[in-house]
Amino acid sequence: MLTDVGLPDMSGVELARRALDIAPSLKVVFVTGDDFKARESAAPVSAIVQKPYTPHDLARALAALT
Repeated sequence: MLTDVGLPDMSGVELARRALDIAPSLKVVFVTGDDFKARESAAPVSAIVQKPYTPHDLARALAALT
């Protein structure tokens, strides 16, 4: 799952927690400019890709999850 920390109606951290409740083996990748908030969240984070990022940065993070 790719999500930002800051979303319009709900935080990405809360979204990740809810998604993990449904699918505990889900991999969570925060694509965000606020990596501190992502790291400090209680949600299990598989990877953090810092904005601004390149397609290579995203591909490297996704490849590391397999």
